[in-house]
Amino acid sequence: MGPTELDVFFRRMFSLRVPKVIILLTLLVSWMPDQGDVKTEIQVIEYFAGVGRIARMAHAVGLQSTAVDLEYGKEKARVSGRRNSMDLNSNAGLVLAIKLILRAKFNDLVAVFAMCCSSFVPVNRGTGSRDLLVPEGDENVVSVRRSNKLLSRTVILMVLAICAGGTIIMENPQNSLVATQGRFAWLVELLSGQNISMYKIQFWMRKHLALTWKRTWVWSSSRRIRALDLGPMTASERSCSVQTTKRYKKEGKQKWHGTKALKQTQEYTYRYARNIVQLFPDMVDMDKSLLDLFMEANYDEFWDESSDLRDALLYCRGSSRICIPHEWRAALPTHL
Repeated sequence: MGPTELDVFFRRMFSLRVPKVIILLTLLVSWMPDQGDVKTEIQVIEYFAGVGRIARMAHAVGLQSTAVDLEYGKEKARVSGRRNSMDLNSNAGLVLAIKLILRAKFNDLVAVFAMCCSSFVPVNRGTGSRDLLVPEGDENVVSVRRSNKLLSRTVILMVLAICAGGTIIMENPQNSLVATQGRFAWLVELLSGQNISMYKIQFWMRKHLALTWKRTWVWSSSRRIRALDLGPMTASERSCSVQTTKRYKKEGKQKWHGTKALKQTQEYTYRYARNIVQLFPDMVDMDKSLLDLFMEANYDEFWDESSDLRDALLYCRGSSRICIPHEWRAALPTHL
């Protein structure tokens, strides 16, 4: 985004009444200059990309695309001894994820999220204690805290993508409790306040040539996702010989464990990636300066219950590469 587009981007954040702490974090990231030759005018960002089929398919049809996944940074993290910079739960990972949206093509972005569902599905209930009454689960469990933090930061990225004039797409298994989380509900309420609808579709991933049935939910700010529902399965599609679990009895109890095929179900098929790509095809206050809008906003909430935004703010503010405009220095808080 250029300076004019960034101005509109931040004005949209104020118009949406995005929490000031998120606006502050995004401002700090925008003041951190890019190093070297980086990809700009990005039209498709695939977060939690896995093998990156959607990004690769988008690139094949001429769209500027990029993919981000935890796995991509593991080797570099192992060699350097530092935390994985592709991990959205790390400060560097969050900054990178925000940077990608700031490099996107304004009003021409599709951001795809396939957030890790392992902590939100029923088979994890014995460990995480999640259910409809307690969707946040038992936060004494490390994996639950990490997943809640991941979802909270994912919601932040969705808000930023919307303010960039983009379309968001989020996929999870049908039995996932992601949509029951407080932060996801906050996102839907925030968008509905500006007459931005969130659409939901459910379909069989088997219809997109997956190895298993996998009933799937997709949420999006575009109604075009309805095209992903290819109808009921045929008899031949229902006859699936692939086993994702192995069930057995131990100590008089029914138990099970996942097979190698279970891991493969999290990878998108080429048909699904192609069908997603085929879908791709001003609420702003201009009377005041961005600085005035920022000064008038209040720190009503800090999003620190799970997303650790204070830590991310300190990370950005302490960067040796940050270039804060002189007129903004007095407006930034000395502590939160």
